[in-house]
Amino acid sequence: MVGTAQGIAAENKGTVRRYLAHLAAPRFFVATISVIVLAYLALAVGQALTKHPWMDEAWFASPALTLITEGYMGSPVMESLGTKDKYFYYNPPLFILAQAGWYKVFGFGLLSLRTLSMFWGLVAMASWYFIMKALSGDRALALLAFGLVGLDAIFIRDASFGRMDMMSAALGFAAYAAYLCLREKNLGMAIFASQTLVMLSGLTHPNGRMEFVGLVFLTLAFDRKRLRWPHLPLAAVPYFVGAVSWGAYILRNPSLFLFQFRENIGERWRGLSHPLENIKREITHRYLVAYGFGPQQSGARHLLIILLIVYVIGILVALSAREIRQHPGYQKLLVLLAIPCAILSLSADYNPVEYMVNVVPLFAAILAVSVHWIWTTRPRWTGALVAGLAAFVLLNVSALASRIAIDDYHKSYLPAVQFIQNNSNPTMLIMGNANLAFGLGFPDNFLDDYNLGYLSGKRADMIVVDDEWELLFQMQKDRGRPDFYNYIAKTLQNDYRPVYRHSVYKIYIRNDFAAQHPTGGSEHY
Repeated sequence: MVGTAQGIAAENKGTVRRYLAHLAAPRFFVATISVIVLAYLALAVGQALTKHPWMDEAWFASPALTLITEGYMGSPVMESLGTKDKYFYYNPPLFILAQAGWYKVFGFGLLSLRTLSMFWGLVAMASWYFIMKALSGDRALALLAFGLVGLDAIFIRDASFGRMDMMSAALGFAAYAAYLCLREKNLGMAIFASQTLVMLSGLTHPNGRMEFVGLVFLTLAFDRKRLRWPHLPLAAVPYFVGAVSWGAYILRNPSLFLFQFRENIGERWRGLSHPLENIKREITHRYLVAYGFGPQQSGARHLLIILLIVYVIGILVALSAREIRQHPGYQKLLVLLAIPCAILSLSADYNPVEYMVNVVPLFAAILAVSVHWIWTTRPRWTGALVAGLAAFVLLNVSALASRIAIDDYHKSYLPAVQFIQNNSNPTMLIMGNANLAFGLGFPDNFLDDYNLGYLSGKRADMIVVDDEWELLFQMQKDRGRPDFYNYIAKTLQNDYRPVYRHSVYKIYIRNDFAAQHPTGGSEHY
């Protein structure tokens, strides 16, 4: 009996070895990469075509549009943050500059904006292949990590979203890959290339600080004994160039820079003085929201928590398996995961799901390590492991497919845009979520001012309220600004009448305007 069991185990191990060797064969390798990339692109494009625009997408597309059409970098659509000026300091500028170049080649539009994020998603996927190849020395494991990253639902969600998060994360991950792949051949080049890339990550979004800390850790962990004083200027030059370039732009209007950047930062650093509270918020407001337990999420969406549970299991396996814990490369990987988790938990009182793109690829990479370890050391579990992995990928794909099927872009967003176009004219002032600008064509008579003129004194003829604005209204009340909230509530109740309600959109016409233009507001409920 013992001999038979040992024979079966030996046969299973031989099968695993043969399969891994087959996986590394050039034809199979290229075919697998192609299938993963095509699946990633199909799901990302499907998301991009069916997801309604978000406020942030319009906020950051507007300055790129004015840059290529008017020659200055401002966001006329944003009324409440001072960005109608000819300088946009709300965020570091590299994403806007990248958009401007992208639009010059591919044209301006929502899909064009989102395909830019898809491109950076491919860069991030490729980076994680090279990171895992360098850390593990195993091509099959690197390929598995590439697939798990590229088919993750949250990763694809961010890759089809026109914000700067994917670009920033991809540049940071590329910095890791550049350092790990170049360090043995040319340490100076590895330092210069990786520091340049992580500097560009920070010029795209402040979250680049996470990859900066990770890169410093990798450099010291692998090569602290090889570092020499001449390496210091190689690391410093990229930051000097970046600081001078952005600093020159800031000096054009430093007071506006301070105002906009301060408004954007807000209370995001409160977590430093309330670490335990913010760790709790990190779990409830970021992770649980990302995995199906956020506001207005119910039913099948709750199944997404299985994805997080699988990732946690992967981390626990990595921590409990001695071969993984003692592996030099995997030790570094676990620390790289701890860095963004700690920074996000302790440094911000702001928990958007979009920042998960800095964490999820590390989840996927560690899961790949654990799966590969089980695969190679527990051959009897191969069948169950393959089935579980297939179910995990299928759940990710199903989550994305369900969002594509909802198609709120065509079923909710476009009908509201069509109503606005049919019931307005260029002389009317329209206030609404900036995302409407994509459908309306970024007209001069449209403003995103969720204060409804409280600060500017402007009175809109038409106001469009959606779920994002409803949340902003409530935030005014929750953050101790009842004057804003009461003004908004009284203005909508006393001075406007609703003429449209469908899905998340409510459209109001000013009472005196409706009286003067009785045909200018057909009701639709």
